[in-house]
Amino acid sequence: MIIGAALPPRDQAREKFERLKIKLRAHGFVFGKTIRREGAVLLRPRGGEYISAGKDGIALIGEAGGWISPSSAEGLSYALKSALLLAQALRPGIEGFEVRYGGEVRSLRRNLSLKNLKSRFLFHPLFRKAVMASGFRSLQVQVQ
Repeated sequence: MIIGAALPPRDQAREKFERLKIKLRAHGFVFGKTIRREGAVLLRPRGGEYISAGKDGIALIGEAGGWISPSSAEGLSYALKSALLLAQALRPGIEGFEVRYGGEVRSLRRNLSLKNLKSRFLFHPLFRKAVMASGFRSLQVQVQ
């Protein structure tokens, strides 16, 4: 099992991670020996100026272009989506692909802008505390 958490590095991250594992154990999760521990700086775009499709004949996809969800820090789906959009922009040929790709990624930009608004609520301490106190944690989904 891989356990991950996005925690501020200077704010007792290790202690908070240990508390997370204690809570998970209380819910029945059983952990074996730790094989590896890693940490990385998590960058989230704060606005459209942090996202780039590229320029001067260079196209950027995925995290290289800042295509990362500001609310979840997830980037794989944006890497795949931006790669597909670049492929579509290149289909007619190299000439003019930058303009086509820039147009293709407009929907991704809108999506990330909305997620940026959402993340401001998700990561605001008072709002987050109120949500956690509400008991609302998950939804059960029935698959038919």
